[in-house]
Amino acid sequence: MQRTLSWATAILVGVATLSPLVGLAAQSGPDDAVTQDEGPTLPADLLDQFPSGAQVLDVKDMSQRGNGRMAVLLGLPNPGGPPDRPFPPQIELAIVFQNPTGWRVAMAVRKAFALAPTTEVADIAGTASVALSYYVGANSQGMLVVRGEAVVYDGVADSVILQDVDGDGVPEVVKRWSPFCQSHASSPRLSTVYAWRRGEFEVATGDFADVLASDRATFEAAVDRAELSTNFLAWTDGQKACLHDALGYIAQEAGDDAEAQARFDQVAALDPTYDVDAIAKAAAGIPARTSP
Repeated sequence: MQRTLSWATAILVGVATLSPLVGLAAQSGPDDAVTQDEGPTLPADLLDQFPSGAQVLDVKDMSQRGNGRMAVLLGLPNPGGPPDRPFPPQIELAIVFQNPTGWRVAMAVRKAFALAPTTEVADIAGTASVALSYYVGANSQGMLVVRGEAVVYDGVADSVILQDVDGDGVPEVVKRWSPFCQSHASSPRLSTVYAWRRGEFEVATGDFADVLASDRATFEAAVDRAELSTNFLAWTDGQKACLHDALGYIAQEAGDDAEAQARFDQVAALDPTYDVDAIAKAAAGIPARTSP
């Protein structure tokens, strides 16, 4: 999956909702020099290759075999817009390296509207990698992972972290998301685990029994609460069906077909109109059907 991307073709634009760099947008113009307040001092010939008016927010060492490779997180200036409604600023993650002729930008990835961005370095199957985390408004988090010079994960959910779940030395991407059982806030979260296999991050939640057991306990507790809720906190039969559908999905991921079918039967008993594949479709990124 590794590949070398040019500066022009490696720019990927992602959309979120907020940015911590509003001050930068207001104060910087397209002719401003690149500024740096954090991390080791970068050489001038490298700073000259960054967009005008950028601010260095973080620098992480990714060097292997003495190549001086670094991940540089930049805040970009206001890209335009009317004075009273300027376009939100962006961030950029640049992977840079040193060769005999000087510093070069191997690739750069941009994200718009990213709030409170941070970076961390990890070893993914023997290759230095960097994870860029950021917030998307108040309720969501995004993560982008670059391995070598390739983007190998890019997603947004309630939370996304890089974690070595099974302790084998290679981190997994763990995404937690709400299936909206009753509401986003009141619903428990489901987990999706992406493991590094065959040169990519692929969904492997079913291989992580502890994760599934934790999710199951959370939803079983929610079922108990839903049965006891009254008045304005009361759960409808359809909302309770959602909880059982989630438990059926968890059982399927664990390979327990009998338990899954029992849960889906409970879904049908509670609400015959409920789509018993709703949670599985949500996990696969298939939009829910809406009424015409």
